[in-house]
Amino acid sequence: MPYRAHFACLLGGLFAMLVGASAYQLGHAKSNPAPRLSAIDDGYSEQERRQEELTRFDGVFMARSAERKAIIDQLRDGGLSLFEAAAEFKRLNRQPQPTKLDPLYPFSGKSENERVCRQVITWLGSYVDGLPPSQGQAVLERAEAELRDHIARNGTVILPGDGD
Repeated sequence: MPYRAHFACLLGGLFAMLVGASAYQLGHAKSNPAPRLSAIDDGYSEQERRQEELTRFDGVFMARSAERKAIIDQLRDGGLSLFEAAAEFKRLNRQPQPTKLDPLYPFSGKSENERVCRQVITWLGSYVDGLPPSQGQAVLERAEAELRDHIARNGTVILPGDGD
């Protein structure tokens, strides 16, 4: 059952990003009309410009997704702690986004750092499918427990590099 919740959250986030991208493209197209040369040139230029924007969005989205997956693989395999992975996700979240949507929008938490940890746990839930079910569940439970214990000890989530 927890897989369904994580999957639903991930799907919701992806849906929100796609809606945001569409809204951005529509707003951008209305606010930046192409100069009038001729009817044929305008259609081609607009189509070419739109394709370039979509390609740029796809490229940024795919590159960030690949970086996040590499971080999740390290977390899943024990090479990173939840908080090290969250610090890397926070760094990615702060880079210029291809949409106006907040990457942390669908995640709950009392602070940005807690929301980033929940983002990481959701991604982790999406990438334990290749593990035996009991092992995948153990990885997710370990991450949840690590977050719970950290908050209980510190009252909030402190990520590596926050004090620098």
